[in-house]
Amino acid sequence: MKGLEGVQGADKLGELLDCGYKKGRLSSGEMMEALESMSLDVPQITRVFLRLRELGVDVDPSVYTVEQAHQAIVALKGGAAHA
Repeated sequence: MKGLEGVQGADKLGELLDCGYKKGRLSSGEMMEALESMSLDVPQITRVFLRLRELGVDVDPSVYTVEQAHQAIVALKGGAAHA
């Protein structure tokens, strides 16, 4: 993939992006697998939110920080997050 030459797993990421372009979408699981193949890791909180989504909880799986998780949970409960 251009710009990522020499990065482990970059070819797989390029293939995934091509596939996503053709399908018109990519799942978060597909992206997570590609990132992990590049020896990058997905934050644990993101894994928790991906699992919640799989269990049917209507949460945004693109949560990357504990603060984002807090805001998402408060919003899910119908409240307003306080800083």
